[in-house]
Amino acid sequence: MITSILFDMDGTLIDSEPLSARAWRQAADALHAPVSDEMIRSFVGRPIKAIMDMIAEKLGSHEFADTLYADYRARKTLIYDQELELKPQVAESLPALKEAGFRMAVATSSRREITLHNLERLGILDYFESLTTGDEVENGKPSPDIYLLACKRMEAEPAACAVIEDSINGVRSGHAAGCPVFMIPDLTQPDAELRSLCTDVLPDMSKLLDAIRRQNA
Repeated sequence: MITSILFDMDGTLIDSEPLSARAWRQAADALHAPVSDEMIRSFVGRPIKAIMDMIAEKLGSHEFADTLYADYRARKTLIYDQELELKPQVAESLPALKEAGFRMAVATSSRREITLHNLERLGILDYFESLTTGDEVENGKPSPDIYLLACKRMEAEPAACAVIEDSINGVRSGHAAGCPVFMIPDLTQPDAELRSLCTDVLPDMSKLLDAIRRQNA
């Protein structure tokens, strides 16, 4: 029986992934860094340490990776301040899920200060009983660590905690933790193998409450 819902943030609650990808592309182009669009897509759902290791391996220098990341952060902050919005149906779905009696939390690869800022700025922070962030676990998504910690904080078994994800790495993380995973695709559509790891794949957040009720029936 699902009693709690663990939401990823980027690409699931907030429409940040296209904005983040644009900031990476602008930073890479400005510094003439050979970072492809495919590589940028592979960043989705991963913690920043893993991303930095990937960049350093590609560019051959942690120092240059740090420079690229600093440029990206500055561009992302400006873009987010101007354009960041909730994903479709999130504003309507969170109160409906709360009214239905589900406990809710966030488990995101983003750092805590960024998570707090984004959720508060967009007016949804108070819906969540706990936040588990990428700077609190040793191994980021697709490792199960972040969802296992989020379940522990909710004092619930993984089987009772629905994971809501948009990314390949996030789906793998939730599934490895033993949680039922509901995917709402953002930049990447699931293939057959990824679908097999999901309890359901939904077109948008408005379908989540009914999907969980079906699973609980």
